Amino acid sequence: MSKQNVVDAQFEEFIAMKCATFANLKYVVTPDNTRYDFWLQTDKDILVLAEIKTRAKLFPDWFIEKDKSEWLLEACKLFRCAPWYVIHCEPNKTTYQINLNHKFKYRRGSMNGKAGIFIDLQYWRIIPKLGSSDAPMSPLDWK
Repeated sequence: MSKQNVVDAQFEEFIAMKCATFANLKYVVTPDNTRYDFWLQTDKDILVLAEIKTRAKLFPDWFIEKDKSEWLLEACKLFRCAPWYVIHCEPNKTTYQINLNHKFKYRRGSMNGKAGIFIDLQYWRIIPKLGSSDAPMSPLDWK
């Protein structure tokens, strides 16, 4: 495993832990060859499958690749869990999360030759920094 892969794996684990703390759940980071990056669970059930992306610039809307979102939505139907898309923005050190099952406005477009949707920042939740005293999410926010 290269040094870059180790750093990426550590960063993914940090973001997964941050999301798990926010949702008051346990997390499991998946291996590199898995189509999603982590899941969140109780002792009995998987409640969230999630994809993590990092962005080097802050945009007024975040891009979600069509293939990735469609796969997450289909997989989550089978697991009966929530599909999360998580973006960590490097410039403002903020982690954003959206549940793909929720209703939100979007515009179709492409980025780097890949089709997808752009979702305005107003629809994304900000995951608080670790150590926040904010209340955890309710079970209704998962589904």
